[in-house]
Amino acid sequence: MKQPFSQSEVKCLMLQLLEGVKYFHDNWVLHRDLKTSNILLNNCGELKLCDFGLARQYGSPLKPYTHLVVTLWYR
Repeated sequence: MKQPFSQSEVKCLMLQLLEGVKYFHDNWVLHRDLKTSNILLNNCGELKLCDFGLARQYGSPLKPYTHLVVTLWYR
């Protein structure tokens, strides 16, 4: 990135990010590892979410999940 994003670009990217998260939640999926390294941006300005290694389906009945969530040091 050669220059900072403009305010309108940030708004567009945030909208895409929130729409992606809404899509997951509408389909009963929790990503559980959203961070900048798991957000991809192509040269057309399209934002993509990746790395679903910690993603889990949720709903009723609730399944027990571990509280131990860490990034492995050797990756």
